[in-house]
Amino acid sequence: MSKRTRVIILDGQNLVHRYESMQGKSRWAPASLVFNHLFWIFEKLQPDLVITAWEGLKSRDPRKKLFEAYKSDRDRLRKKEKKVRINSKKLAQWVQQHLMFNFPLHQIKEDFLEADDVISQIVEYINNTDKYDAVIVSTDKDFHQLVGSRVAVYNPITKKILTEQNLRELYGIRNLQNVAWLKAIMGDDSDSIPGIKGIGLKTAQKLLHPIVNSEAVWEAQEVTNLLSKKKEIDEDALKVYWEIIQLQWPINVKAAAKLRQKIEWAFSNLPKYNEKKLVEVYAQAHIYRDIKKEFIQRKLLILSEFMLKQRRGKECREQS
Repeated sequence: MSKRTRVIILDGQNLVHRYESMQGKSRWAPASLVFNHLFWIFEKLQPDLVITAWEGLKSRDPRKKLFEAYKSDRDRLRKKEKKVRINSKKLAQWVQQHLMFNFPLHQIKEDFLEADDVISQIVEYINNTDKYDAVIVSTDKDFHQLVGSRVAVYNPITKKILTEQNLRELYGIRNLQNVAWLKAIMGDDSDSIPGIKGIGLKTAQKLLHPIVNSEAVWEAQEVTNLLSKKKEIDEDALKVYWEIIQLQWPINVKAAAKLRQKIEWAFSNLPKYNEKKLVEVYAQAHIYRDIKKEFIQRKLLILSEFMLKQRRGKECREQS
């Protein structure tokens, strides 16, 4: 069997959030850090295809309809730090429209879907074929539930790749898709999901013992039946928390259908690459002002070699 295509799935929203408030904390502006990170991905992770996921318009609406407090803590923080919020929006727009637009990668987003949803649908596409292996680049732990035999997560802060075996040991669970049930009962501060008060990982593992040891994906009714004797657990609330956290089933079916067309297109077509425009962006953003021009030229060579590999890979896939 031919070698599988290595796909890097980049969480664009997560990337921007990591650098949005670093103005004044680094000798490079946030834009420079994003620029450097992208080059690092092409150079070190050796991808055959790179896809970046973004949030669409009204991306939180479907989950807020289920649970009004969804990400409310994050929203309050951003209101207090108005300058950071404005900088984040500007940085995200600049990265999408200028920087990544000229890199040899695909960018995908869809209204009413968050970046997590986009990545989940990309992973589903990969799992339905036998051509691809994928690495999701993000610090977001929600992606742990998507990891499998052909999908891993790379944490750019810890510099570790998390595999199916790593995460099975971490959560003590056989089927990682059921991690969403563990998180629903434990809660998730980053998304303002309260969970069940006073329950941590060990207690959750005991309560959900059949799930932890099952290879099957558990449904809501099975879980509520399992926990029905626990009077202090609000089963309806728990089901809502799970619906918000889980990524296997699209939170918005119509939006997901539109998204799948974009994903299929990205896997079937070469990305655009405009080296001249990228160099202009590099100059306009004053990136690496203290680094020699030869440095950026060496980096651009990496992108040229990547595009050559892309063309050869596309030809092989068309012939097979």
